[in-house]
Amino acid sequence: MLPANVAAVLRIRDRTDLVCPEEILSRLDSLKIGKIVYSYKTGTASPVTPTPTNGMSAWRNNTKPSRDFAAGGGGHNRHAHNESRHGGDSRQGAWSGGWSNSQMSIRRVPSETNSFSSPSEETSSPSFRRFRGSPTPPAAAPHGSGDHAPSPYPAGGRYVSSIVSDKKVEDRIIGHIRSKLNKFSANNYDAVKSFLEQIMSSGETEFISEFMDLLFTKAASEEAYCELYARLLLELTDKFPHLRTEIKAIYENFIGIFMEARDVVDQSTSDYKKFLEAQEKKKFRKGYSHFLAEIYNKGLLPVDAIETTITIIISSLGKLEQDASNTLLVEEYVVSLTKIVLTITEAKTAPIPPYLVNLVDKLNTILKKPKAETPGYTSKARFSIMDIVDALPN
Repeated sequence: MLPANVAAVLRIRDRTDLVCPEEILSRLDSLKIGKIVYSYKTGTASPVTPTPTNGMSAWRNNTKPSRDFAAGGGGHNRHAHNESRHGGDSRQGAWSGGWSNSQMSIRRVPSETNSFSSPSEETSSPSFRRFRGSPTPPAAAPHGSGDHAPSPYPAGGRYVSSIVSDKKVEDRIIGHIRSKLNKFSANNYDAVKSFLEQIMSSGETEFISEFMDLLFTKAASEEAYCELYARLLLELTDKFPHLRTEIKAIYENFIGIFMEARDVVDQSTSDYKKFLEAQEKKKFRKGYSHFLAEIYNKGLLPVDAIETTITIIISSLGKLEQDASNTLLVEEYVVSLTKIVLTITEAKTAPIPPYLVNLVDKLNTILKKPKAETPGYTSKARFSIMDIVDALPN
């Protein structure tokens, strides 16, 4: 399904009875939506850049008066003769003065039943598009006569969107969403939510996974807005329940950021680019931990999601506690653990979950170990662990 604005433009273009001011028709005609011009004189397709002369002005400048059309005057017969001599459809000359010289912006899709038909066979029934330079179409048959008005679609095909690729549609949608989220704040919360609801209601589904990944990434990289992003996700999920499946999938994919055990670049490294990448990852890991806890508090994650995350972090810390070369990564994991625990305990009331009680025991065990046996824990990491223990009931 097309985005609403594009679909609206295409619907207006296909109206046969629409009378609009020249300025509006020219603006519609000049929209660059990847069109191909089909020439009824030659029966071939060729690219064209829309110009105002393709519009109503070209029809008005036609030297033949409208009564010639009704009478089928000599000018029409001359065009019909030219059409027959050049292999064109003679009916075009009979129907309209100068019709064969007009260009109609359309894109053809071969019929499923006749995909190998020639161009001349496909163009047997031209479309009347008033502002494309076409004259007024023939009068419709009287009601009840049994004759039907000419179909607006050429034989052997149909008009389709000028957006020729589903991937391009998806990219455009994601681009619009990214633009909105880049300006996301409490001030424009309602406007952004309304925009996203319209996109979700359009019927497009291919972009959902990429949208969810984008939302998680934005929330993790902008920790100050984690709670706002969580609220947005909750309200969208209430209206579109299928988003819960995507949330679960994203959570399972992102959990790997707590499984790294090595290769965190120290500040003393000579490779400054790697250091910046490590700092960015550190910021992301902290923000993601916060966002994870926020959406857990809103009931958007499985009940065991936080317990699983904490178990993975404690396991990674156990692998690093004797490695003095990875103290920065240890500090990052402890900070992430602190952010998760504090965010959850702020929203939860007693009694606390059993896994948090077990966490207190595990952290006390770490603190009791001699520093000489656990060089991976810096003083900063140890103080952060103490903060977690103090925040939980003992």
